[in-house]
Amino acid sequence: MVTIHDICSKQGARTHMEDRYISKKDPVTGFEIYAVCDGHGGSETAELLVGVTGIHTFIFSELALIPKDKLTESKVIADLIYTTYTRWDIIHKTDTKSSGSTCNLILLTPDKRVFYSINLGDSRTTLYQKGVCVFQSKDHKPDEEVERIKSCGSFVVAGRVGGVLAISRSFGDWSLRSGNDPSKWAVSSYPDIRHITIPKGQECDVLLASDGLWWEHGPHPVKDIHVNSIVSRTPKTKVAQALVNYALNVAKSRDNITVMFLTIRGGGDTLLVPTEK
Repeated sequence: MVTIHDICSKQGARTHMEDRYISKKDPVTGFEIYAVCDGHGGSETAELLVGVTGIHTFIFSELALIPKDKLTESKVIADLIYTTYTRWDIIHKTDTKSSGSTCNLILLTPDKRVFYSINLGDSRTTLYQKGVCVFQSKDHKPDEEVERIKSCGSFVVAGRVGGVLAISRSFGDWSLRSGNDPSKWAVSSYPDIRHITIPKGQECDVLLASDGLWWEHGPHPVKDIHVNSIVSRTPKTKVAQALVNYALNVAKSRDNITVMFLTIRGGGDTLLVPTEK
């Protein structure tokens, strides 16, 4: 069972709201997708990601083609995600030349035994068990991928790809790419995927948020310790609102902020252990 406790999305001091989010269940396969997409250079890419031809539609369509006995294999799911992300990006190439978007997405299996944390960019998923943080997705920063970016014919200056983009992986951003070979894209659409088993009968809380929540440029930068403290002491139905208010009013975040907070009751029979795929 999944309970969506709270979703809060605010524009902040930005001129435009470029954050979007997804909350969808596929009636055919039973899989569920929850995601936060943080647009940049305009909202076009983020809007496409959550729209009728959005990334959830592509993933659900591909899952429906997989034999049921293969849907429990993590490698099958990971390969499907990698190819689907690339295909979505290429198909929407014309519409995403000047904009881009992060995509922090979780894919939950029908039996609630497993979810996949699938991250592209610097929006984050944080997982809590009994109020304790047990997992957080990894941000994609250019300074950590300098050699890969150089091998693709670009460069990193002041922590930005081509001196422009402050993340190294995203959807869109075709002004910083060339060709249809994803291995040669300086700004990659190859996500990090973590396979996580949820203990049977236990509840795990999941926080998805755009990077505006972790504002680092004000007088009181938002750290994980602040977020974790708010999550542990706030009623679940008010967590998202409390986090956004903290970022805006205490940390003085000037970014768009979107926070989704939900609880998954597990159907698995092993310990919750994130593994890389």
